[in-house]
Amino acid sequence: MDAPQPNKSCPPGAGAVAVLIGLSIVLFGIIAPASQFPNGRWLPILVGFMLTLAGVQILRISVFHQAAGGIGTSIIAICIYFAFSAVLFWGAFSDGIIENKDGHPAKYQWLGHTIFGILALAAFVGAILFIQKLVGQLKNRQ
Repeated sequence: MDAPQPNKSCPPGAGAVAVLIGLSIVLFGIIAPASQFPNGRWLPILVGFMLTLAGVQILRISVFHQAAGGIGTSIIAICIYFAFSAVLFWGAFSDGIIENKDGHPAKYQWLGHTIFGILALAAFVGAILFIQKLVGQLKNRQ
């Protein structure tokens, strides 16, 4: 069952800009030289994918007048939450050295990895909650 569309809505231009920027980031991640990506191409492609999906969601509501609480929203939210969780888990478990302004290894790197891990778990739980919501929406669909 779709919830009624809220009275407040983003301008459609914001969704179009987000989609275009997201797609350009994905394209950059695909065609740029590998030397541009010391951590692999997957990171900019995934970030571009998240931005593109966020723009699609804005367009769904503002241009196509889809319900903000519908099945499509749940699917987009699941994709964004899982992608964000993957980026954060990468930050939590990467063995990269964080450097300060002087080029020396920063103190308390464990704290940054811990915070990224906690945020990654929170994003993962958000994805699971949206999966539960989607299952409920599909069960109630007639």
